Amino acid sequence: MTRVSQTSIITKMMLDMQRTRGEINDYSQEISTGYKASKPGDTKHAATIAQLRDNLVRIEEHSARATNVLSYLQLQEEVLGEANDVMIRAQELAQQGSNETLAESERQLLADEVFQLRDHLVQLANTQFNGRYIYSGSADNQPAFSPDGGNEFTDPATSGDATTFYAFNSNSGSSETRDVRITDELTVQVNTSGDAIFGGGIRALTQLGRSLEGYDTVYSGTPPVPDPAQSVAYNFPADYTAQTQDLQNAIDAIDLERTTQMVPERTDVAARMRRVQTAASLLEISETSAKEVLSNLQEADVFQSATELSQAQTTLQASLSVTTQLLQQSILNYI
Repeated sequence: MTRVSQTSIITKMMLDMQRTRGEINDYSQEISTGYKASKPGDTKHAATIAQLRDNLVRIEEHSARATNVLSYLQLQEEVLGEANDVMIRAQELAQQGSNETLAESERQLLADEVFQLRDHLVQLANTQFNGRYIYSGSADNQPAFSPDGGNEFTDPATSGDATTFYAFNSNSGSSETRDVRITDELTVQVNTSGDAIFGGGIRALTQLGRSLEGYDTVYSGTPPVPDPAQSVAYNFPADYTAQTQDLQNAIDAIDLERTTQMVPERTDVAARMRRVQTAASLLEISETSAKEVLSNLQEADVFQSATELSQAQTTLQASLSVTTQLLQQSILNYI
C-alpha cells in the first residue's frame, strides 16, 4: 500500500486554496461588474461574443440611418401633401376665373392669391432638412428654385409678381438622386429632382396668375424660359376669349402636373417610408435578439454569483483551517 506523504497532501491543499482564491476573485468580479465574461479569455464563447458585439454596432449604425431617412421622407411626404393642396386651390381659382361672366377687372382680383400660391409652392420646393435643400440634388447648399433676373417677363405693362420667373438650380448635380443603404440588403432612394416635381407646377401657376392679371404667357427653349416677344398684355376686349382659353389651358396644365408628378411622387415616397419602417422594425428585432444572446453569454446572475462566492469563501476558510492543523502536526514531528 502506497503511503501519501504529508508534503504531497499539503501541496495539493495549497493548490486547491489557490484555485478557490481564483474563484473568489472571479465571483467578486462578476458581482461588481455584472459580467461573467469581461475579457476574451474568461469564456470559451469569446469569438461568438466578439461577433455579436460587432453585429450590434452594425445594427445600431443601420438603425440610426433608418431613423434619419424616415424623418427625411416624412418631411417630403408632408411637403408633397401641402403642394397637392396648393394645386387644388389654384385649380379652383382658375375655374372661377374662367367663368365668362366675370369682367377683366374681376379676374385681376384673383391673380394676387394665385401668385401667393405660386410663391408658397416655391417655398415648399426649397424645403430644407438639417440645413440642406431636399430638392437640389447634390447641389443641396443652394435652393432648388430662385428668381431668374436674366429671364423675367419684360412687357412694359407688367409689374410686381407678374414679372417674376423662377428657375431651377442650374449648379452641377442639382438633378442627381441619392440612395442610402438602410441594411446590408436594402438601399432606398431618398430624393427626386425638384425640377421634375415642382418645375411644371410653378410655371403653370405663373401662367395662371399672369393670365388673370391680363398677360399672355409663352415659354420657349430647354429648360423653358419666358419668351418676351410673345408674353405680352392682352388687348381687351378683343382678347377676352383668348384670355378665357388661356385660363382653361392653365387648368389643364395644373391638373397635369398635380396628377402626373406630385401625386405619384407622394405615393412613391409613402412606399419608400413603408420599406424603411419595415427594415427598422426588423433591425429592432435583430438588436433585441442579439442583446439577449449576448446577455446570456456574458452577463452574470448576481444572486448566483453571490451564492457561489459565499460557498468559495467557506471552502477557503475550511482549507486554511485544515492546512494549519497539518502544518502544526508536521512541526511537532521534528520536536
